[in-house]
Formats: sequence, structure tokens, C-alpha cells
Amino acid sequence: MNLQHTRPFPRLLSLLALLASAITAGQIGMILVQGDPLCLNQGCEVVEQLTRVPPLFFNLAGLFFFQSLYWGVRWANRGSAISQKLVPLLLLVGACTEGVLISFQHLVAQTFCSYCLLIFACILLANLLSGARHFFYALVLFSGVSAAFFSLEHTPAAQKIGSYTSGVFASRMGTTQVPASYLFYSTSCSHCKEVNAFLAKEEGLSVHFNPIDNPGSAPLPQATLRESYSSRANRQFLASLGLDEIPVLLVPGDTDYRIVKGKTGIIRTLSELSQQAEAMKDNPEEDAAAAISPFTGLEEEENSDEGCTVGSSCEEESELIPPSSDPLKKF
Repeated sequence: MNLQHTRPFPRLLSLLALLASAITAGQIGMILVQGDPLCLNQGCEVVEQLTRVPPLFFNLAGLFFFQSLYWGVRWANRGSAISQKLVPLLLLVGACTEGVLISFQHLVAQTFCSYCLLIFACILLANLLSGARHFFYALVLFSGVSAAFFSLEHTPAAQKIGSYTSGVFASRMGTTQVPASYLFYSTSCSHCKEVNAFLAKEEGLSVHFNPIDNPGSAPLPQATLRESYSSRANRQFLASLGLDEIPVLLVPGDTDYRIVKGKTGIIRTLSELSQQAEAMKDNPEEDAAAAISPFTGLEEEENSDEGCTVGSSCEEESELIPPSSDPLKKF
């Protein structure tokens, strides 16, 4: 495949590869300096939490790709037969890779990372600058990979029972028939401590504690510790819902569940559960799970001071999320 015949805009393609290299290099610098990549929207954080490879390695791979493309185009223009064959192949590989990543964000993460879309646009434009016939091949491969990905069943982490049961650190079983709720919290969040203080008074309610950090000890004296748990599972579950604040309460129902965000809303919900428990004492045949209002959307308070940001502490502004080294284990 001759580069001069199939690539009508080699100079523009070279400049695009150089620009994309600068973008990925800048992102690598942001990660090395401040520890986190530049995120233009919340979708970036959600996608980051759902990947096993750190953002640094993703960007290093992107930098290698665009640098290979840049030098490949230059060598191809100088008559290198190997480069003239490898550059189109490299672009097709990029199109296939983006087919997987874009499909993953749409089906699994259910949100799009703005930075990822920028890189996707660069690869799409690079294939377009390689000529109409090559661009057609790239679209066919991209569509084929996406179709294969869409043909598989991808249940979001938010709908998998194991995604949050694996994160149960401790449980306090109450005396009522109301199903146990799941509280996502941090040991350094003052709003979480107030919710735990309320739960200490409501001894009849059953609750599972899902920390996003490593608490070390049980949140309540009556709580029983589990043999194993995964704080990473809790962080991934919150990320799959697009949530970046705690505390968060999950209340299971008969077929669905409610998710309540914010200290005041959680305390109000727990009070309602306590009242339902008292009512069921007079009608013991009532289905406890059916009494829970089904999940119809996220419930949260308008007051921004009702929770702590997942990435920082309300008290010390320190990192809440430890390195995700603990494996996702089931108990």
C-alpha cells in the first residue's frame, strides 16, 4: 500500500499526530504533578473507577501510539516501504481500540469521558486524512467491534448484587423485619459519623456498612465484622451510579432499591424505616420488602453541605480513597 496514493494529506496527518502527542504528554504531566488526570466532566472519574489500568498507563500507551504514527508518517514520506505498510495498519488498530473503549463507556459506564472523546476524535480524523478508501475500512472495523461489544450482555455494576455485597465490612442485625440497608461511608467524614450516631439509637434497624476506605474497627459496637471485604467494590459501585459524595444509603425493596444521598435524606429515610418497622409489629404478615418504596431515581438533598466528596475528607482534606490494591473478594 503506497502512502502517497492512499494518504492525500500526509502533512496534516503528521501535524495531527504531533498535536495528539502533545495532548497525551500534557495529561501525563498532570498525573505526575497532581496525581490525577485533567477531567473535564464527571464522566472521566466514572470511567477511571471502572478500569483496571491506571490512567497513567493509558496515556503512556496513547503517547506511544501517536508518536509511532508521527514518525511512521515521516519515514513513509521519505520512501520507507515498511512504514508505508505499518502506518495504515496502526490507524486501523486505533479504530478497533476506540470501538471497544467507546462501546464500554456507552454500555457499562453509561457515561462518556470528555478527554476520551477528544482522543477518539483525533484517531477518527487521522483515519479520515488517510484517504476515503482507508476511512471506509476503519469505519467497517470500528462498526464491527462495536457490534460485537453491543451483542454481549453488560449488566452495569449498579445492578449487580455482588458489586456491593462484596464491600460489606460489618453488619448490625436489628430486631425488626425490615430488610437491612447498605450504608456507604468513610471514617473521616463528619456527616457519615452523624448517620452512624443516629443508627446507634435505632437498634431495631439492620444495616450493612460499606466503607470506601480502610476503617480498621466496626462503626458501631453491636456490628459484627466480616472476614473479608473490598473497599474497591464500594468505590466502583458509587462510580457506576455517577456518585462522588458520601454518605449514600441503599435500601433494598421487593424487586428494586432506593438510593438516598446526603445526611439529612438518609436520616429521614432511616426514620421512615423505623416507623414502618413499628407498624409491622401490628401487622406481622405484611411483606417487609414490599413495604419499601421502589427505586425511582436518586434521592438527594439540595444542600451541598450534606455530604463529603469521595476524593477528600470533610475534616482534614486528606485522601479518602486508598490505593486500589485490595482485590475484589466475595465472602
